[in-house]
Amino acid sequence: MIGMRLLMFVVAFLSITFSSEAKKIEGEIAFNDHIEKVIFKIPTDILSGKPAFEKIQHEVDYIDAEGKKKIIYPTDARAIKFYIQGEKVVMFSCQNQTEEGRLDPFGRERVFMRAIVYGPLTLYEYAFRSITSATNATGNVSALDAVKYKYVLQHTIEPLKKIKDLNFRKDMEEYLSDCPEVVELIHNRDLRKKDIQAIVEFYNSNCK
Repeated sequence: MIGMRLLMFVVAFLSITFSSEAKKIEGEIAFNDHIEKVIFKIPTDILSGKPAFEKIQHEVDYIDAEGKKKIIYPTDARAIKFYIQGEKVVMFSCQNQTEEGRLDPFGRERVFMRAIVYGPLTLYEYAFRSITSATNATGNVSALDAVKYKYVLQHTIEPLKKIKDLNFRKDMEEYLSDCPEVVELIHNRDLRKKDIQAIVEFYNSNCK
């Protein structure tokens, strides 16, 4: 058991260390009292070039207007924004807390969350590393490391809400009970879990 845990730790460490490279990208940091233009050093996947959100969620290196190298943490700012591969990325500082406990058990008090849909009801995407073990026919154990994503909801300043894999319909009907129109669409299965972005957009347009 100890050997398996050690193997999984080593795999995670090597993946984090060697699977990404930093790209200098212009962006903005929204502090409490002002917005500052900076150069971010965004960690990206070596193969795809996509941002390593599982790292950015906790901290980001940047260079300020005076050329000084600094690190921004979710506790220091309201949001960060940058463009990469033609796509705008906005990440808000959120409490690392859901109705069921901490979103990231090992994270700090706050995390940067990427906003997919922003409004009275906001849809965030959270990235996390998933390490699993597998045993082949000869009994050799290997560790498989991958970055996975899950959606998280938030009503204004309420705690973050995990989207459940089981009982999605019942859970969403209760959570969005202040909007009968969207509840009816979910209840009748006109909108399902795969339509979560459409659900949030409908809510923000019709249930304010």
